Amino acid sequence: MVAAIRSAARPPLNGLTGGTVSAGLTPDGRTALGSDTSGNAVLWDVAGRSMIGDALPGPQPNRFAAAAFTPDGTHVIVVSDTGAGWVWDIDPTDWLTRACAAAGRNFTQQEWQQILPDRAYQPTCGS
Repeated sequence: MVAAIRSAARPPLNGLTGGTVSAGLTPDGRTALGSDTSGNAVLWDVAGRSMIGDALPGPQPNRFAAAAFTPDGTHVIVVSDTGAGWVWDIDPTDWLTRACAAAGRNFTQQEWQQILPDRAYQPTCGS
């Protein structure tokens, strides 16, 4: 029994710097979300146990932030204790589409690693 419990233990999801205010999972369980008393809202890849990008922009530092996924798991809603709120699209495919439109070209390998570090480089913005 103890061996089964030990084998099930996984490393923690790191990245929050204050006390946890909220936590959640996408409907498919692949992405986790946490927010804290320092104003951070962080996404994690559950299988890889790693943060997805930086904390989502939003509340001022040291302001409480609560965050939740929309029911379909494609957006995150972040609300500050000031009453301000933000809605973030968390689909990496959408990020890539928007980044391609802004760049107007394929990304360099260095740019690709900044945007999608866990994926192999490929030209995706057309010609």
